Amino acid sequence: MYQWDRALYTEELIFPENLMDAFTPAKLNSGDAVSYGFGWQVRKFLGLNVVSHGGSWIGFRTFIQRFPEQKFKLVILSNLAQMAVKGLASQISKIFLRDKMMFPVAIKVDSKVLQEYMGRYEVAWGIGGKISGDRTSLFLKQPDGTQWRLLAEAPDKFFLDGREEESVTFNRDQNGKVISLRLAGITVKKIE
Repeated sequence: MYQWDRALYTEELIFPENLMDAFTPAKLNSGDAVSYGFGWQVRKFLGLNVVSHGGSWIGFRTFIQRFPEQKFKLVILSNLAQMAVKGLASQISKIFLRDKMMFPVAIKVDSKVLQEYMGRYEVAWGIGGKISGDRTSLFLKQPDGTQWRLLAEAPDKFFLDGREEESVTFNRDQNGKVISLRLAGITVKKIE
């Protein structure tokens, strides 16, 4: 894996223009960009360009994450089906590249505004999560029971405490009512 990764910085395996195609988000017929190139998830990670790809099968989880400009790569190969390989890769990346990353800064949000975000959200019937809170904080509870504290970085934009690379953006209708949230590229409707 190390030799293969090093070869991607040369013309030994692939021409640079072809590799750039793989690392460029594709466009749909509508003109909208998606965060996937040719075989690679393409995104920003705390201000750095990153390409990644994961895989799984019964009893196995894998993940590769490359920061091309920093020439930094992580490969996680696990024979534990429950291994959260993407989260582990994120944590390791933040250890090694912290000084090059741009971390969001939390701002204070009025408790009345926080209440506007609270409720149940669903992608499909019964699949979704809940936003709860108190006077000073919001919490995202995922279907698996995992709970994250949300910290505001801008109006309607929050990040997960401890997973700063993951953002939650709340969407409003024309009347200013919160109607959905966007997390990990998925829009989730507010149902109550």
